[in-house]
Amino acid sequence: MSKNFLTKHLRDINESYFVHMGHALGFARDSLIAFFCFFTHSILPFIFLTTGSSTTKKLLNRINFRTKLINLATTNEKHVAIVGFGMSGLIAFYNLVKNYPASSGKLVVRIFEKSPSLVKGTAYSTKNPNHLLNVLASRMGVVEEDVEHFFKWLCRKGYSYQKTDFVPRQIFGIYLEDILQSALKIAEEKNIFCEFRSKEISEITERGNYFWIDGDLHHSCILAVGPQLKDSKKSFWRNDLENYLSDEEIHILGCGLTAIDAVISLRDLKYSGKIFLHSRRGILSKPHKIFDSQEKVESPLSLEDSDLTLSQIFRKFVNACKKAPDWRLAFDAFRPHTQKFWMALNAEKKKRFLRHCFRLWNVHRHRCPESQFRVVEEMIKSGKLRIEKGRVTDKKLIDCTGFDYGFESELIKNLVKNNLVKFDEIHSGIIPQRENFYVTAGLNFGSLFEITAAPDISLHCKRIVDKIILSLHS
Repeated sequence: MSKNFLTKHLRDINESYFVHMGHALGFARDSLIAFFCFFTHSILPFIFLTTGSSTTKKLLNRINFRTKLINLATTNEKHVAIVGFGMSGLIAFYNLVKNYPASSGKLVVRIFEKSPSLVKGTAYSTKNPNHLLNVLASRMGVVEEDVEHFFKWLCRKGYSYQKTDFVPRQIFGIYLEDILQSALKIAEEKNIFCEFRSKEISEITERGNYFWIDGDLHHSCILAVGPQLKDSKKSFWRNDLENYLSDEEIHILGCGLTAIDAVISLRDLKYSGKIFLHSRRGILSKPHKIFDSQEKVESPLSLEDSDLTLSQIFRKFVNACKKAPDWRLAFDAFRPHTQKFWMALNAEKKKRFLRHCFRLWNVHRHRCPESQFRVVEEMIKSGKLRIEKGRVTDKKLIDCTGFDYGFESELIKNLVKNNLVKFDEIHSGIIPQRENFYVTAGLNFGSLFEITAAPDISLHCKRIVDKIILSLHS
């Protein structure tokens, strides 16, 4: 009876036995694939969520990894991750989309940043118009081939600042946001896919020739998270100064640029009590002075001087400052050579410099606008502000000491554990240990030293992007 039914069925559908069997096997195959997909995307996640099984999690991650790997292998897409999106992350992104050649295949850029203040970071998110840049407007361009890009932008937007002005940092933050919009427009025109993920990355692992970040594979990774504040709970940038206005005294740790920002902020809030600045040396950041463009001196140190003892280097530099028409000219003349000179020093000299000379260097090298310095001077003369030399332990302090370049966040610890980076020889930054893994800006402090100003960051990011594009194109 079954045989008669099958014969009649084959006659009705006009198929031979073998053709019909092939269709049945195809249906079985498709059903198996459908079940596998359902099991992978529904049953496994459900089991993991309800049981927390680490084995299931590993299996799910492995399946996800294999799927992503097959997708990358079967397409001509190039995936780049940017972890951290302050100024250095933005500059890298801008250069990447601007210079990426379409002939290298479709580009996918994923950006990971936990902070809602994209691109501006801590310094340029300030709302206080009296928090000024400490670099002239004509030297703050973030486009590497055009150092006056920021000043030209100011002119286009109708601002009346001159080249020698120190512009409010909040305006520079607007400029950075404008750079982001320009980059996104370029990306759209070149069909570059950009994805922003608002989250903190705690681990990056190497999978073959790729970097596994937040469930996706990437050909290259740019780490642009920047250094952390030394004490984020007490930091000026994390504190609401209005909570201190009822105090008779306010004690600030540090005498540098951040401390001056804090003093300016308290003045703007009409604080009526006394302000104390505490630091080991008790030396306030020095003011800028505008010089004629023709007024220049030779660099106080040559690369060969790196072989001298640190004491000899210090004396030679100080003597050059004394002989110059103004000591600032000597510092500015050494500026283009600082990185190479630092790299030529051995580890012991670097450590001794950071231990004995760094604070003195900072207050002379990283100067404040003269208008801000005058405000601080007037407050000192009136008795509202005092500078205290030495250690302080028994006061409620607002921390204005800056960043910790040897910090160990969970991400950095995992990067070291996974052999993607290592700490530099003086433990004041990290060095990439894998091809196509790059570290920007302040994370290079220990190896490059002078890597905080916009022109330095722009040049460094441009070099990184050039290497990435070359590797993606090859």
